[in-house]
Amino acid sequence: MEYLYITAKSREEVTKHADAYRVCTSQWYQHSIQSIDAEDCFEDLKHRKKQNVARWYREEEEKINGAEILAGLFFDSRMHASSVEQVERLKQEKENADAQKAAEKDAEEAKKVAEKKAEDAKKVAEKEAEDAQKVAEKKAADAQKAIKKVALDTQRAAIAARKAERERKAAEKAAEEALTRKKPTRVQPSRKSTRGSEDQPKENEQPRLETAPVKIAGLKRKRSNSTDPALSNMEN
Repeated sequence: MEYLYITAKSREEVTKHADAYRVCTSQWYQHSIQSIDAEDCFEDLKHRKKQNVARWYREEEEKINGAEILAGLFFDSRMHASSVEQVERLKQEKENADAQKAAEKDAEEAKKVAEKKAEDAKKVAEKEAEDAQKVAEKKAADAQKAIKKVALDTQRAAIAARKAERERKAAEKAAEEALTRKKPTRVQPSRKSTRGSEDQPKENEQPRLETAPVKIAGLKRKRSNSTDPALSNMEN
């Protein structure tokens, strides 16, 4: 019966082998009793033989029960050790799986944080670039406005200069014309070559006017700093 707890692979197999031995032992016991009854001997002898067979049967029954118990205990201990090992293995596998999940979760969180930081940095860079572009565009627009203003001021100054030049020339011309109209005149008597009448004008002869040269100092002198050239000439 020792092989029961050596070869058994389950509690059911232990019980199955023990029951088979019990059947065999019981059959052998019944056969022995029948054989003793068939013998032609004294009843006392038959009784003693039956007692011996019964004692053997009880011993075998005890052996079967003991072997079943030992096999069961050995199997239980082996299964317990296997169960403990399996539990430890499953526990380790679960810990490894949990650690892997935690690592994957941490990696995912780190990835999300990195992506968010990159997105924020991208938005900040785009905002700074947009602000810089707006500032550059504003500076360019201001510079363009300044250039246009300078050009417009230059054009206006040129127009004003031409207008002032025209006004100056017109004033000078008006002054010259005014001075020319105010030149003094003298009458020169006509000379006659005969009869002493050289100093007498002829009848119906209009006296001849001769323009005397007049020195206009104002025209030869440098122009004053007056804004109106005509007034300067008139003063001279």
